[in-house]
Parts: sequence; structure tokens; C-alpha cells
Amino acid sequence: MQAVDNEDDKGKALPHGPYTALHGLLEAVRSVLGTHVCLVTPHADSACVVLVSSGQPNPSPGRPYQENEADIVVPALHQGREFARLVVLDPSSPPDLKTLVGFAEAAGYILARAEETSEAIGNREEARVLRELGLQFGAHANLQDLLDAMVKSVRAGLGADYANLTTVTNDGATHWLAVDGYRTEAYKQQHYLRGRGTAARAFEARNPITLEGIGQIESLPAEDFPVHTAEGGVSVLSVPLMRKGLACGALTFGSRTPRHWRQQEVQMASVVANGLAMAIEQARASEGEHSQRAFLERVIENYPGILIVLGPPPAYRIVLANSRFSLYMPEPYRSGAPLVGLPATEINPNDSEQRQATLRLLEQVYDSGEAVSFEQFQSDDPRLGVSYWNWTAVPVDGIGEGGERVIMLIAYDVTDTVLSRERAYSSQRDARARAEELEAVFSHMADGVAIFDEKGSIVRINPAGEQLLGRGSLAGLTPDLHVERYGLRDEAGKPFDTEQLPVVRALMGETVHAETLTVLRPAGDETIIRVSCAPLTDLQGQISGAVAVFHDITQEKVVERLKDEFLSIVSHELRTPLTAIIGYSDLMMRGVHGGLGERQAKVLTSVRANADRLLRLINDLLDVSKLDSGTVQLHTEPLDLTDLVSRTLAQLRILAVNAGVSINNMLPQRRINQVMADEQKLHQVIENLVSNAIKFTPGGTITLDAYHSELEPGDPLHAEPPAAAPPVGAARSVVVTVHDTGVGLGADQLARIWDRFYQVDTTVKRRSGGAGLGLTIVRRLVELLGGQVWATSRGISRGSTFLFSLPMAPGPYPPDAQSAPTTISKRHVREDATRPALGTVLVAEDDADQREIICELLEMEGFKVALASTGDEALELALDLQPAAIALDVLLPRLDGWEVLQQLRKNPLTKDIPVLIISVVDQKEFGKKLGADDYLLKPLNPHSLRTAMRRLVLAKAPGSALTLDEPGMSEARAAVTETEMHSATLMPELRSLNCEAEPP
Repeated sequence: MQAVDNEDDKGKALPHGPYTALHGLLEAVRSVLGTHVCLVTPHADSACVVLVSSGQPNPSPGRPYQENEADIVVPALHQGREFARLVVLDPSSPPDLKTLVGFAEAAGYILARAEETSEAIGNREEARVLRELGLQFGAHANLQDLLDAMVKSVRAGLGADYANLTTVTNDGATHWLAVDGYRTEAYKQQHYLRGRGTAARAFEARNPITLEGIGQIESLPAEDFPVHTAEGGVSVLSVPLMRKGLACGALTFGSRTPRHWRQQEVQMASVVANGLAMAIEQARASEGEHSQRAFLERVIENYPGILIVLGPPPAYRIVLANSRFSLYMPEPYRSGAPLVGLPATEINPNDSEQRQATLRLLEQVYDSGEAVSFEQFQSDDPRLGVSYWNWTAVPVDGIGEGGERVIMLIAYDVTDTVLSRERAYSSQRDARARAEELEAVFSHMADGVAIFDEKGSIVRINPAGEQLLGRGSLAGLTPDLHVERYGLRDEAGKPFDTEQLPVVRALMGETVHAETLTVLRPAGDETIIRVSCAPLTDLQGQISGAVAVFHDITQEKVVERLKDEFLSIVSHELRTPLTAIIGYSDLMMRGVHGGLGERQAKVLTSVRANADRLLRLINDLLDVSKLDSGTVQLHTEPLDLTDLVSRTLAQLRILAVNAGVSINNMLPQRRINQVMADEQKLHQVIENLVSNAIKFTPGGTITLDAYHSELEPGDPLHAEPPAAAPPVGAARSVVVTVHDTGVGLGADQLARIWDRFYQVDTTVKRRSGGAGLGLTIVRRLVELLGGQVWATSRGISRGSTFLFSLPMAPGPYPPDAQSAPTTISKRHVREDATRPALGTVLVAEDDADQREIICELLEMEGFKVALASTGDEALELALDLQPAAIALDVLLPRLDGWEVLQQLRKNPLTKDIPVLIISVVDQKEFGKKLGADDYLLKPLNPHSLRTAMRRLVLAKAPGSALTLDEPGMSEARAAVTETEMHSATLMPELRSLNCEAEPP
């Protein structure tokens, strides 16, 4: 689509009305933006020119548009089709994109309407020119007069600035048969330029050609078009005159301003060119009276649509008709029977209503002398299918046999246009239906949905969102005020950090998943919501806003709190009797209350083993619950991995001996740097993996190793260590491997071993038992520590390997270890030892069974024990006795353990007494903050109690630097070892103790 400077020129593409409307629209845009704008042809056009401009900036209408990087271009769309582009010329500041899009849509609508108007005008113009063809033949007997008149008439009809009709002889001489509109006489000096110029290109194509941008683009140099250059022509339409397959000349039209030649204009020029070619041929062959009629007949026959000439009323018989019309007639006319002389009523012989309508139309045209256009639907021919035709009835005077008026019926197929229009309307209906569906979904969603603009203000929110937030969108409210106006809090109850708001992060390009916020609503109640937010982008890929979906999880949080409270209560109620069962069982098996028979020892051993299994199950359930709720607290610090592994393996040696398993610890000979981890959690991971391997490697070997890796701790792990260790400075993590020669795993089992309660269905598994939570806990703890865990196996009965990574602690790095790998062998030699006499320990415990168990365990180790059953009694005895240490329960009557601990630490006489907390309440970190020296959970492990109490007492002894590795403690530890080995001999089922993890 093009526009030209001269508004009076009939060939311009924009009618006066749409052009004026667009100019007014652009003036409005210019007043809003303060800078010039223009409308240019669509991006798909090869030669982009200006349609309309605001004011008179450069470029002006009709001139080529040269793209500038500083310009802002927005497509002018209507119903998905681009009609033009709205260009802001070199803006001083970025304009509002939404405003530009709105103006561009308005321009697209005007252009769409202009195109429909232009198409209708073109149809009437084509009919007028064809009518004048007949008139010219009736008015001119001389061929030259006819050619001059036809060239002038068609030029005016096409709105061209100049036109010519030329022929070329075999020697290349150019004969200018007719010219019109030329300002110069340059054409008189020019001859045919073989391979160059307009005619040469038309001859080569043997079809109409259009050239736009003559002398302005590289492919159309001015020297190839001397006549057009002299006339200032830039756009050309040239149609070859074809006779017997050869080009004998050309009918050419030129425009001095850029324009786009419409298909209807090309079609009209082609019809005229074919008629002129026949007229020239007929005139040269014969000057007879039939030359003009033959020309008209040829024009009619070569018309690409349907063309019929009807005689006068009342029959309106067919005078001439092209062969294409017969295809749409019934038999026998379809097979070649002559149509001439057939009355108009036979055109629709089977449709009386249509026949009468046709007669009324013909009478109207004949009587009024005015052309009429209409659209007819054709669907009665199964051979041709459904088709749509645009008909024009044109009265023509002076060409009938007696000089009377005739009617010319012109029709062309518009099926594609109509079907495209119907598809567009259908697409509009579908789009509206989808929009209505989306609106219904938006309004009826149970979750809240909010849409934000590029500044973070809520522009739309659905009813569910208003209900959750307690209010709708607050106009112009930016994110820095969201926290205050909507009462947004984090899970700790503090005002939410504005920079971490989901919408702020989404506007920065991040997709936020499941962020938890608390909303303080105007009524004063709180709602806990989980928010997910994603950025929205425009057609250019720029972030133009965000959309958030939020779900009410208040009830879920309530249920979660109730679950935690329930688990806490259950753990207390189950751990208290289990502590008594385990404690009394240990005392009885040690012979404190007299000797046991063989059967009694076996039964008691079974009781003790099953109590341990139940305790482990309770602990695993609580661990999983804490991991799920996110309440696990980490105390991360640099740890000596080699030392921690050695200590953990020492605690598991009884299980290994009873299972006949050898454990090879390769870490002492590796130069492994310290790792960043929580000691208790890392101990639990190693204990679970090793005890798991022991259960499924009867009589086999387990090997623990570690190596440095350049991978980040959270990256996927390799099954094998690198061929060469990375430089110390390049290492980012430490990978620990636990390899066994046991039962192995299939591929399907490897994919499921991390699932909760999954148990490998093997005989070994059923014999070993377990709840199927061990490996689940391992994975969650490792991920919590910032690492990854993986498992591999070569197949059933071929062993398994478990690997997990940990972040490496910063230097300094330890020296190379010189010691050889340690081995817990299948053979164990018991040693005799005596227990040293130690100090007085105050035991504060309200449960009588627990007091007795703790008392007897400590007395067996050589401690003197004083007992207190209430908190205030414990404080009095601590002041009076000044014990070497205090074993303090938390749940005491009158004063609870926390209050007792605080008062002990405030009193100068008791502030230095070591305190060991013993409780079913898992609050280790809180206890240490209040001043506890150590913390043990019930049910008690006798070894842990003795070890912890010895360490506290000996650490307090004046001038004593005795540690657990010194000779004095070695004797005490030897006594403990002997007792444990004795218990192990009596209890073969203890091989399942301390390990309910799942198989590798």
C-alpha cells in the first residue's frame, strides 16, 4: 500500500477519507509524544515507503522510508494482519509502549476499512474502463485514433502519470504507437535496449511486471531506464503484447511518485494489452468492418473472469460470452452448445426466484444507465464446489447492432477473499470465546490470581485473591507499599523484605515457586498463603509485568503444627516407658539384680533388641517429620572427617563382629581436608550407611574411602573417583564412598531405594527388618548439608556403592596422614580392666524407674550418686553437696529443668558445676545456650551416659588434663568394652541394633 503527494491523483492507494483520518490520528500522536511520527508500508513490502506523516517532517508521504536505529517501530495490526507500521522518528525520550500500541491498533483498523473501500472502488473502475473500451471502438474507425484514445483512457483509469504503447521490430527498432502524459520528448531519441529497460524485462518475463524504486535501488539503475529517468518516474507497470507466444510490444504505465500496483490494476492492464494486441494484428491484416467487433470478442474471451454482453429487453439475449461462462451453465451448454441468442432467463433455469431477481436487476441497469455491483453465492454444481462471485452489470451505449444500449455482465471469482473473511470472522469468534472462557476461569479459580504491570502495581485480581488478601487492587500501589498495605509478613512474623517479594523478583526475570507469606487482613485475622510468581513479556520479549498465583495454606499450617505437637507428645509418651524397659533390661543382663539362666538371658535379650528397634523407629519417624517441616537446625562447623568416621566405626564394631563383616577404613591414609558439616547430622549419615551395609553384607567386606573433587557439593556425582586428584586449591568438595560386597541391587531397586518405607523384597531384607526410612533420612540430611548422595550397583549379588558429597572447609589443610588403614576385624580380643573411683553425681529425675536405672549405671562406673525428684530439691542439693556433675531431667515438677539450669548458672557457688541434660525433649541447641555442658536423649544408651559423665567429671577435676584417650580412661573404656562384648555374646539379635536404614 502506497501514498503520493498529489491528493487529486486518482491512482493513490488511500482514499481521501481514510487519508485524512490517518493524518488526524498521527497529529494526535505527535501532540502526545512531542515528536514527529509517520505510517509506513508493512515490513513484508520490498520497497518500504511512507503512507502518512504528521506535519511535514522528513521523510514526507510517498517517499522511501530509511530505517534508523533511534526510531521506534510498532506494527499496525487488525485481526492479526499487519497493514502498516507506526514509526516514532528519533524520540527524545522513550514513549509509553501501551499508548503506541493503542494508536497503532487504531491505524490498523482505518487501513483495513480503507482497503475494503479501495477494493470496491477498483471493481467499479475496472467496469468503467471496460465499458469505455467498447465506446472507443464504436467512436473511432481509425486504428491510431483508437490506440491514442485507449492509452489515454486506461492511463486515467489507473491513475498513472504517463503511459505508452510500443512495438519492437526484429531489428530492435522501437515504434511508439501511442503516448500520453509525457513532459519531455526523451522517448523519441531512445531505442530498444536489449536485456535492459522496461520492455526488455517484460519481454523476458512474458508476463506483467512491476518495478518500484527506479534509480533508487541498486537492481534498478537509472542508466537502464533513460526515458523513465528523464520523466522522473520511479514506479512502472509494463504488460507485454503477446501474439502467438511471442512478445511484439509492451503497454507501459509510469508513476513519478512511489506507489504499489494493485492486482486489479495489473489485471485491467493485461486485458487492455491483449485487446490492443489483437486490434493491431487485425488492423494490419484487414481494415474491414469486423476488426472492432473481433477486438471486443477477443477482449471478452481473454478476460480472466466471466464476461457476457446482453442485448436489449425484454429477452436480454446473450450477444457475446466467453467460454469460461459455459463452465457454470447446465447441459448442453457446458458441453459446447452455443450460448449466443440465449435469453437471460435461461441463465438460472431451475431457480425461478433467482431468475426473477436477475430480470429486475437488468431492467434497473438498462433503464437507469448506472452500473450495479452485487455478490452471488454459487453452490449448485458438485463438480465446481462452493464458489463466490463478484458481479457488475454495466450499461454500454452505441455498440449494439442498431446502436442501441447493451448490458455487459462482468464477474470474477472472490471465493478466496470471502473464505478468508469468513475465517477471520470465525477466528474472531473463537478468540472472543476463548477470552470469555479465560475470564470465567480467572473469575472462578479457587486460588487467588493477581496481574501486575511493569511497575509492580496490581492491575487485576480475581475474587478469590480479594478474599485471601482482604481487599482488591489498590490503584498505583508499588511494591514498596505492598508490605504495609497488605500486611505481608514472613514465617517469623516480621515485615517481609521488599526486595524478596515474589513480584519484585519476577519483574527482574526470576520465576518464583512456592514462597510462603502471612497476610494481615483489615479485619485483624491472618492468612498464610503460598505464592508462585512469573514474569510476563511483550512481543519484543521485554518484561511488561508479572502474574502471581497464591493458595491459602493456613489450614495446612495448623495441621502441620498439630502433627508436630502430636509427634512430640507421642515421642514423650513412648520414650519414657522405653527408657525404663531398656534401662532395666541392661541392669538385669549385667547381673545387677542377680544372675540369669540361659533361657532368661535369651528372652531378656530379645526384649532389649526389640525395644531398641522400636526406639529407632520412633527416632526415624521424628527425623522425617522434622525434615519435612523444615525444623531441623544445623550447627555447621569445620570437622575432621577422618576422626569422625573412625569414631563412628568404633561404635559399630559390635554389629560388624556379630555379622562377620570386615570394615576397611581408608581415610587415615588420605590427605582429606576438613569439611563443613553438622557433627551430629554427619555422624547419623555415616552410621546409617555403614550399618545398612553391615546388614546386607553378611560375611563380606565394607570399605570406606574419600577423595577431593572439583565439582560443587550439590553437583551430580560420578561413580568412580577421578584418575588424578585435583590440586588442593581447585577442590570444592569431598566425596565419601561406602562400598560393600553384599547382595547388590537391580536397576529398578536403585531407582526406589530413596523412597519412604521402600523395602527391597529379598530374604535378607525380611530377616533384617526395618521401616524403610534410613536412606530417606540419609538423602535429606546430605542435601540439608549442601551435598548430593548417589548409589550404584553392578547387579544382584555384586555389591553396592554409596557416595555422598560435602562442602570442603577453607584451609589450612592437614598434613599427609602416615597411618595405615584401620580395620575392624572379625576377631575381637576382650581385655580385663578395673574401674577407677570417681566423684559424686547429683541425679535430678522425677520418674522413679529412670532414677534407679541412671543411679545403678553410674554406681557401676564408680560414681557416688545423690538423688532429687523435683527442681527445687535439685537446687538445694547442688548448693549443699557441690557435686562433681549434675544429671538433669528437663521435665521436673515445681521447677522445670530449664529454670534449674538458669539458676545454677546465676549462682556463683554452682555456676561451674558441669550439667548433663537427660530428656525426651530434643532441644540440644537451646540447652547449650542456657549453659548445659552436654545433652543426651532418652532412652539412654548406657555407654553414652558413662562416657559423657566421665568426661564432665574428669574435665572439672583440679589440675587434671585427663582425656578419653589417656591411660586412666583407657582402663575405664576397657571395662565398658568388656561389658558390651559380654552383652553381644548373649544377644545375637543385637546385630540389628542402631540401624534401621534400608539396604544399598
